[in-house]
Amino acid sequence: MSKDNIKFLVTLNSEYWDQPPSAEFRINGKTVWGPQEIKEKTVAEFDVDFEDENEYVFEMIRSGKTDKQVKIENNQIVKDQLLSIENLNIDNVDLGNLIYEIDFYPEYPEIWYNQQKEEGNTPRSPLRNITSFGWNGTWKIKLTSPFYLWLLENLY
Repeated sequence: MSKDNIKFLVTLNSEYWDQPPSAEFRINGKTVWGPQEIKEKTVAEFDVDFEDENEYVFEMIRSGKTDKQVKIENNQIVKDQLLSIENLNIDNVDLGNLIYEIDFYPEYPEIWYNQQKEEGNTPRSPLRNITSFGWNGTWKIKLTSPFYLWLLENLY
């Protein structure tokens, strides 16, 4: 069985006023980078061996957000903690707008989630078309090998 060494470059950034958010990357549940606090623009770089004809789950676990990281005044958020993915490059290919097709599974705060449900506004999960994350949660996508075939199938 053939193997390809796949290089990942993920550009992350954050906004925070107190404690920075953290990010961790996993392939099939195995940590390949982090967890690490993201205090400024950071490039997560790691290599993974992909065996042909296999499926891989690529995940970013966003953590570090507590209720204390949000300040509200007059029903408006005035201070918050956000983690953003600015770019995803896999095997020397910039995935560009494909990053908006990746699902994010937020871990909603229980009190807020229950309030929303009581008001008839059940929060969605997963979320798509976002690259800036205000909640803890997992951003994940299934990839297959060989990677270039997955790329061709998903670009168009």
